[in-house]
Amino acid sequence: MIQRGSFWSKKAAIDFVESGFYYDKAIFGRYFMQLENMALENAELWQMIIRVFVNYDVKVTSDDSIEAERLYRKVIEYLKKIPEGTLQERSCFIEALQWKKEIPKEIVSIFQILISKSFGKNQNIIDMLKNYLYVQLENAGWRMILQDMRQIFIANKYGVNYEEFFNGMSTIIHVFSKYPEEVTREALKDMLSADVNIFFFGLGLLLKAGNLSKLYSENEVSEVKLMFTNWQMIHLMKGTLYFAVETKKICHMAFQLLGFSSENNSKYIEFCMEEVYGNYPATFFEVAENYKDAKESKQVELANRVIKEHNQILKERELCYKIKDLRPSRIHQSIYRKAQMGQNRQMNERAHKESFFAQMFPSEILKYGKRSGFIIM
Repeated sequence: MIQRGSFWSKKAAIDFVESGFYYDKAIFGRYFMQLENMALENAELWQMIIRVFVNYDVKVTSDDSIEAERLYRKVIEYLKKIPEGTLQERSCFIEALQWKKEIPKEIVSIFQILISKSFGKNQNIIDMLKNYLYVQLENAGWRMILQDMRQIFIANKYGVNYEEFFNGMSTIIHVFSKYPEEVTREALKDMLSADVNIFFFGLGLLLKAGNLSKLYSENEVSEVKLMFTNWQMIHLMKGTLYFAVETKKICHMAFQLLGFSSENNSKYIEFCMEEVYGNYPATFFEVAENYKDAKESKQVELANRVIKEHNQILKERELCYKIKDLRPSRIHQSIYRKAQMGQNRQMNERAHKESFFAQMFPSEILKYGKRSGFIIM
């Protein structure tokens, strides 16, 4: 088939060689020179041969012949060029690896270089990377997989589009949820980074797999306690407030962070009243009701401030409605109703967000409040 010279004959020959060496690895050596020539001859043939080369090197073991080892090394030299190659070549490499469990360290090293390069947020590649990382979880451990995910996120500059990335890694996030304390520590550490891409990775990790309540419980009995300064707590809350869309999680986090500080938190509490309550008064009041009897005195202090402030505003609003001249204008009432309708739509969208069909279509989420606005694409 190779000697016939036609393009389709050569493609069939590549398939024959690949299927053949599963029964006898000597077949690969017999046709290796022809595979080399075809790889140099045509880009599409080279993309097919990438899969053959990867499968061969994964199959070679230390018990094989000296000739098999020699071919293994020659194939590695070809595969080393892939990280600098085209997107299609890199995609073929990942596709060949995605379901492999035992992978030679030389190929793992090539993979590490490859994920440091951008693939333009290609969804097909992210799906294959998800498969690869999921299969490697058992051997590599969740910390190493987390490190690879962080590298992919940074290389492709997902940034504020962190939800797109983490939704694409849903099966791995499910596994991370089994280690809530450790994952939450990693997320908070990343959110305090000066690198904006690492910050967004940490934010996505916290929202998707983190659990501040479980970390607090672990922190209570730990000899080495995790503690934050007022500045760090305000930094964490600002990032969450401005770039997260789940208002209840934002409000709960404002209270939960108070469990990780031993200093006076008056500045942080003032920030929460001004920014969190200022943007989400009704939700913050609703969440505050859960903390008014908490065992953490600082959480109780903030809850009482919120409840007192909210009740005072409601009382003043009620008095204003009795005075005709102080009632909100029709325009302002219309704006308020539209905002409520928008928020209801947003809640409904998030309720269906995790469904299979919802993920098939792109979406735009409007992040809004009284004092901040942001669109996450």
